[in-house]
Amino acid sequence: LRSRPNSEQAYLIDCAAGPNASLDVTLAANDASGLYYAMKTFEQLLGGVAREGRVVVPTAKIIDWPDLKTRGLAALGIHLMTDENGLFDYFSGMKLNAYHYWLWMTLTPEQRFTFKKDYRKALLSAKRHNISFIPTLLHFDYLFTKNGALGSRLDLASKGSPDEDVEAIGNKIGRTFCYANPGSQVMMDRMLEAAGDGSVGDRLQVWLSEGRTACNCAKCGGDKRKQFVNEIKHVMRAYRKTKRLNPNLNMIVCLSQGSYPHHYAMLDLIPKEVDIDIYAGSGPNNTYKCRLGEYFLTPQTEEIVARGHATGALPQLGAALLWAAMTTPSYAPRMTKLRMSEMKDRG
Repeated sequence: LRSRPNSEQAYLIDCAAGPNASLDVTLAANDASGLYYAMKTFEQLLGGVAREGRVVVPTAKIIDWPDLKTRGLAALGIHLMTDENGLFDYFSGMKLNAYHYWLWMTLTPEQRFTFKKDYRKALLSAKRHNISFIPTLLHFDYLFTKNGALGSRLDLASKGSPDEDVEAIGNKIGRTFCYANPGSQVMMDRMLEAAGDGSVGDRLQVWLSEGRTACNCAKCGGDKRKQFVNEIKHVMRAYRKTKRLNPNLNMIVCLSQGSYPHHYAMLDLIPKEVDIDIYAGSGPNNTYKCRLGEYFLTPQTEEIVARGHATGALPQLGAALLWAAMTTPSYAPRMTKLRMSEMKDRG
């Protein structure tokens, strides 16, 4: 088992016939997570089949391990589903081990961030099922919408002409931080501190802005490359401050369709300890493609891996997104298998 990929999750099950119609069962693993998966598979083998008071178990020897270290999905923009409806039990039965969820935050009169929901029950339930519950701070250009956490702090928002202030994407997003404003770093620090202090787990994902507008104030000058380079600088400063408060924090940065043209300029600013997810929701490198024979991972992915970052892509759970005959890959099981196989085959 120790020689298998992701060996901490590998396991062995040996069901051998013993004397007098008995059964000798061995479950073995290198780590607690592997033993958990062994127990889940053995539970599936039992299948609830009983005959004349006896449980029927097939004789079998199973050696199993995952090709992908992290397997899961993102539940963004939907109500939190917990183990009350069997979600995490269902996930663990499929050997999924990650669940990303959009953190709903609000800004108090004291200018501090708090959660709109209590995530503790979901966090504990996920841990019981060997699932990493990963809170997610969605795109910064959602913060300044009417109902966004910073809807009351437009003094911190990017400046521009009316057409550039509200970009025609999704929820009329477009304005993000003006990074020439010192208050933007203060607010970024407080937001990451609230989300990454360990109260909702020790992993945190941050999605960069997905719009393509840039602040047009006199200092920022409407430079889109400068906008995203400054964004990642602010995120990394806030990460380092939060890391001092919670040394166990593991950060994931999600590069976006907005940042796509500027990724290589940003990568040198991201320490190797920070994992990277990548997506592009539009354009020629759309990662929501589901046409056979087309890549899900963008051409940049291999370059990012070569630079030493653990890198992945993020399927979403939600209503079908039909954009130009494309749909998010996780909706069709066959497409999910193809995309996961691509990740393995491309290393």
